[in-house]
Amino acid sequence: LTVNTVNTAPTITDITNRSIDAGTSTGPLLFTIGDGQTAVGSLVVSSTSSNSALIPASGLTFGGTGANRTLTVTPAAGQVGSATVTITVSDGSLTASESFVVTVNPVNTAPSLSALTNRSMDAGSTTAPIAFTVADLETALSDLAVSAATSNATLLPVSGISLGGSGANRTVTLTPVAQQVGTATVTLTVSDGLLSASRSFVVTVNAVNSAPTIGGVADRSVEANRDTGLIPFTVGD
Repeated sequence: LTVNTVNTAPTITDITNRSIDAGTSTGPLLFTIGDGQTAVGSLVVSSTSSNSALIPASGLTFGGTGANRTLTVTPAAGQVGSATVTITVSDGSLTASESFVVTVNPVNTAPSLSALTNRSMDAGSTTAPIAFTVADLETALSDLAVSAATSNATLLPVSGISLGGSGANRTVTLTPVAQQVGTATVTLTVSDGLLSASRSFVVTVNAVNSAPTIGGVADRSVEANRDTGLIPFTVGD
């Protein structure tokens, strides 16, 4: 009586679904393989991704030896979504597979706002629109909200700060209170609804030197050898 060996399929342990942030990897995911007839060192493991744009073949890296193996999943840069990753172990004749889902979540980064230089202006004047730009990696530019604050509302109230523009290209126009001089720090803040960024600059409002004034003096007629007497007039500045 001859009893022949029957080749059975290899085995592979389960891997649970994973959720990671964009720009990161899963780290080494542990799993074990085995076979009743084939040495574990002779077993061949391979992997596939259902979404190669999100997780390309180059983003699937095996490690480990013998029965203890690892797989590290690294999504493509700037990609988000889900992909099913399948690991297959083969003894050359039979195979076994294990599949799990990797979900890559978007990461909200803070918006940005370009720098603004300090400004000097004369009292009673208004600046031309001052250009600046805003940006955000995840949020549409039209959804970014810009607000303004001032350190000196007596000189430059919020009502004297006018915001304009759209998309990436924005403007701010400054109108100080009439006849006020001094300095104020203006802070512009851009927000995506969750995160924000701010830039500040100093506005100096200078006094304007105007010419003095003198009141009118009417013509006079006097007799010879007489003086006019006191002729009053006014001066001011």
